[in-house]
Amino acid sequence: MTAQPREWRPLWPMIEPRIIQAQPNGRLPRANADGWIGPIRSPLRKEDKPSFSILPDSDSQPGGFEDHGTGEKGPLSKLAQLMNIDPRVSATTPAAPAALTLEAFCDQRKLDQAGLVTRWNVQETQWKGRPALRYSTTLGIDRIKYLDKGKGLDKYIWAGTGGSRHWYGLKGALALGVPLYLVNGEPSVWACQQQGVAAICLCGGEGAAPTGELVAELRAAGVAEVRVVYDRDDKGRAGAPKAVAALQEGGIVAAAYDLPAHLGETGDVDDLHRWEGVNLGTALAALPKLADPGAPVRKLLHASELSTLPKPRDLIPGVLSANKLNLIFGLPGAGKSQINLDIALSVAQFANVIYLAGEDAEDYQARVEAWQEQHNLDAGGLHFWPEPVNLLNPAAVDAFLAEVNPLQPALIIFDTLANCLVGADENSTKEMGQAIDTLNFIRRQTTAAILVCHHTGWSDTHERGSSALRGAVRVAMKVAQSDDGLISLTCEKSNNAAAFEPRHFRLIPKANSVALVPSSKLTGRDAPLKQKHYDLLEALNLPIFKDGASFTQLVEHTSFPKSTVNHALSKLLDRGYVACGEGRNKIYELNASGRHELQAYMFNAEGPSSTQVQPQFKGNLELALNWTVSILENDEASSTQVQPSSTKFNPSSTQVQDPDLGTSEFSSMSPPYKGDVLNSEQVEHALEQIEPPGESLPQHGAADMEYVRTRLALEDYKAIYRHCVINKLDYDAVLETARGVS
Repeated sequence: MTAQPREWRPLWPMIEPRIIQAQPNGRLPRANADGWIGPIRSPLRKEDKPSFSILPDSDSQPGGFEDHGTGEKGPLSKLAQLMNIDPRVSATTPAAPAALTLEAFCDQRKLDQAGLVTRWNVQETQWKGRPALRYSTTLGIDRIKYLDKGKGLDKYIWAGTGGSRHWYGLKGALALGVPLYLVNGEPSVWACQQQGVAAICLCGGEGAAPTGELVAELRAAGVAEVRVVYDRDDKGRAGAPKAVAALQEGGIVAAAYDLPAHLGETGDVDDLHRWEGVNLGTALAALPKLADPGAPVRKLLHASELSTLPKPRDLIPGVLSANKLNLIFGLPGAGKSQINLDIALSVAQFANVIYLAGEDAEDYQARVEAWQEQHNLDAGGLHFWPEPVNLLNPAAVDAFLAEVNPLQPALIIFDTLANCLVGADENSTKEMGQAIDTLNFIRRQTTAAILVCHHTGWSDTHERGSSALRGAVRVAMKVAQSDDGLISLTCEKSNNAAAFEPRHFRLIPKANSVALVPSSKLTGRDAPLKQKHYDLLEALNLPIFKDGASFTQLVEHTSFPKSTVNHALSKLLDRGYVACGEGRNKIYELNASGRHELQAYMFNAEGPSSTQVQPQFKGNLELALNWTVSILENDEASSTQVQPSSTKFNPSSTQVQDPDLGTSEFSSMSPPYKGDVLNSEQVEHALEQIEPPGESLPQHGAADMEYVRTRLALEDYKAIYRHCVINKLDYDAVLETARGVS
């Protein structure tokens, strides 16, 4: 006997309404290539973060579900039992409607239930066996909005005969003033007017163009301008230009505006209100104009028109480009995540940052606490996404953007790329190209700087996988760690500027973890330098070597053996403290990082020893941050700036203002670290933190001048400098006075 194929009774029509009801926006994302929908919110329990996936069934397959939060999974018949849906009901039997209520409707849409009842006369009802809302219109005929959804089902219907197209909410909108918005659907009108935004809709004609009579009614009411904001679906995009044309024909200034992509393909103003709440008016005012699909798009630019294009800028000048794709790579264990976190927390003092921790997310708590203790700052606007996002799964990317977009982050870090490409071939130009396309899609949707963290191969020469990745990024940085623990960050590619100078860091114990500290901020006892290294730095800091010194000059000046000078210079070059020209007759110069290292050594030479880093100054004068962050006032990110507890950021300038210590400039200082070069004013501030503040630095006396003149005759600037630091004297003023009397 031949076995008959099993007949699956599709359960999806009965399950779908309950699944939709569990979603905050009342709709489901698109299915992926395998037919799965998710991640979405579970219909079995309340949850803040989507962790549920479902495969709708059909006549040929049973479908299935998986609850990633509880680990429970199985066929849809099991899910139906868990949801108390009788799987024995015939597939031809209509599914019971979802029992939505007015209270649930208002909760989903952030609407004031009492206001709907009293102002708009909205009542919960059952209409023809379906859950619905009933509300009044100016025609005297009530309107019905159904609360359940399904293919072939009406969304709106008149409660009686005689209903016709008319302006809904016009009286209330006129009382709110201008601008006047034309939106789709009564819920969008309710949301707008609740937030003080003048809005109307065509009741009985959603997505349609107003008639000449209706336009004349607006003119008679004194309306001179209308902003049309229809739904993002095909019907809305097609209807908006028609509405604009009808309004303009009737003598009203009109334009159509586009809703943000993160609302989805069917998003409307009601959905925008769910995201923005009380900020709805601001969000509507910032909408871009809707592109006219019928108008020719001019892309050809004359060279003189290039100035009209958006100007590229850096989020961290010279290091990280805003609204661009950036790359950081290195061997496992080189210190990539430590640098990523340091950058993230620095930017988070002024804006929101998303850190996607693809592995071991639980380890970041101790790292963040160590950073906070080291810098005496809180975490600012740093947010973590504690699991990978599959960049080749559109549903996963949509879910990520749905949560991230409302924060308007200035920076998103993907750590690591490999965790977000599980199952993909990194060497495949096609698959890497798809990942790059998705990363750029996320960048365009958020306008954030994207920093992708990737591994090198064992050769440690370049990032792993297809070269398409490097070709697509604006800045590529390499992290390497030496045997003695020095972490170096070098620029391997920079499209818009010269490569930044190498930066060097060390990890120091802090709290229950470690913190990243620039090597130039370590004291002499902590830094892996010996006295001979500092002697060479001091020599290069002398005025006679302000234009650099040759190898022979350094040997003669220090009286060190040639081998000692050679090894010491190699160490200083490796640390980034000394620069050297090309050619046979090399000239060695002390750079900004080397001066800072030397000054840190001299400031701490007389102090107590420690195995921990001793801050140069008390308070927040040194600002702690290892990166100069540039958040501009006219950028999208500035609207969501997060103010740290201990400092205040003024986006119109490049200053950090400390309530106790006044203002400290940092962006104009020489790279690679803020505070590398201490001018007289900064030294004065620094010394005020050591002693009670005075009018100025202590005045030098006769004894000081006698000592300085003696050392000046010997060109012993090292001794003069040390004398000024220890006795809190103005080095420049002392030298000027001594030279005037010598």
